[in-house]
Amino acid sequence: MRTENSIRNAAVSLGGQTASTLLTFLCRMVFTRTLDKAYLGASGLFGDILTLLSLSELGIGGAIIFFMYEPVARNDIKKQKQLMKLYQGLYKKIGIFVAVVGFGLAPFVQYLIGDIPDGFQNVQLIYVLYVLNLVLNYFFSYKRAIIEANQLNYICSIYQYGFSCVQSLVQIIVLIVCHNFIIYLCVQVSITFLVNWGLARKADRMFPHIREVMKEELPREERIEIFRNIKAMFMHRLGGAIVNGTDNILLTVFGGLTSTGIYSNYRMVINTLTQVIGQVLSSITSSIGNLGATEDKGKVFRVFQLLDFANFWIFSFSSICLGGLINPFIELCFGKEYLLNKQMVLILLVNFYLSGMRQVVLRFRDALGLFWYDRYKALVESFVNLVVSILLARIFGIVGVFLGTMVSTLAVAFWIEPYILYKYGFEQPIKGYFIKYIINTIVFIINGLITIQITDFINGSGIKSFIVKIIVCLIIPNIVMVICFWKRKEFQYYKKMIIAKIANKKT
Repeated sequence: MRTENSIRNAAVSLGGQTASTLLTFLCRMVFTRTLDKAYLGASGLFGDILTLLSLSELGIGGAIIFFMYEPVARNDIKKQKQLMKLYQGLYKKIGIFVAVVGFGLAPFVQYLIGDIPDGFQNVQLIYVLYVLNLVLNYFFSYKRAIIEANQLNYICSIYQYGFSCVQSLVQIIVLIVCHNFIIYLCVQVSITFLVNWGLARKADRMFPHIREVMKEELPREERIEIFRNIKAMFMHRLGGAIVNGTDNILLTVFGGLTSTGIYSNYRMVINTLTQVIGQVLSSITSSIGNLGATEDKGKVFRVFQLLDFANFWIFSFSSICLGGLINPFIELCFGKEYLLNKQMVLILLVNFYLSGMRQVVLRFRDALGLFWYDRYKALVESFVNLVVSILLARIFGIVGVFLGTMVSTLAVAFWIEPYILYKYGFEQPIKGYFIKYIINTIVFIINGLITIQITDFINGSGIKSFIVKIIVCLIIPNIVMVICFWKRKEFQYYKKMIIAKIANKKT
């Protein structure tokens, strides 16, 4: 049942994300042809400001969902109701706090932008709409937890991606007909409300016990444990927000709103790919939580090794494809004026690979509830990132912002996160993990050099040459990895599983 849920969740997430991504790209292409670059920059800038504002969520969602796995596995309705009551109360208070602080900052937003480009209007109203879009998530989305804890993530995906497709289509019409960024944002706010309201209604129908009034609270010792984990998750969220949520702010300060707008297209492509892969990983997180609650550490460790190998294959392949295709794609969709230089693109891809290689480690850490042990890691990482990014930006310009992210990842997260997982989650020595990481990365580098060199020989910037480059990027990296990893036990496991599936279908 656990495997079936994971496959179904992954399939729906991947299909929904693919459809949503295609429409999002189409919407962005229309955006760049109907509105000024400054609006793209504002979108990225306000998005990062709200990432920092959303810190008030404190990591409550991740902590509560972890504590839901066991009562769901044991069908403990009383404990589920107690947790949902706690979750609801905390989220409503946070929503009110975010609204007050977010709207209160509106008069000061224009000072962060500095010189407002010609044609860029209604700065405060645009910011207010972004805040409203964030606030709406807090008053309904807590009910998503009960769906995810039951390993039914595909239901959330159907709502999320279905409404996302509708949003992109309506926004495209608005851009073509009205050329109005305000109406464009109003559509986004409306869809956010509908997604969260619809999921809340769905959760009420599927699990009617969560609507029942629960007067009895969780025992004091359990609430202390939950808030202990919330404290740890807040530290992780704070560090993540500073590392990932300040790039556009620093870019705006050191390069201006137009530079932020140019970078936003690359960020959209990279974030979209990250989200596609992330949705697949998210779809199995609840199954990992269930696995950790019901199985021994040896089995959990074996599952981790399999997923970590698959994660490496996916992210190394994706990084190589981005290296060969992202600049031709940006030029084809948005024009040469939106291109970044190759050095900048290389650093973005290295950061994408390093971030991707952490994903399975982080999923297991969250699913096994190990937030507390590396709580200070996120703060150290964010401090290193911010200081190094500012220093390098002063020396090298905007490229220094992304170099800072690379330095902080390698100096802190790269080794602490797997160390904590292996020590407290698996109780296994960490040496084997790093040996595999180094071998995998060497293969990735050689593979990337071969593939990108071949794509560079393909001349032209039209659709035909782009299709040829896609074919090269699809074939060469996978052939190299099959050759290099043919004898790896994880590869043999997946090979046998695929052959067995094919044989079953034929019979």
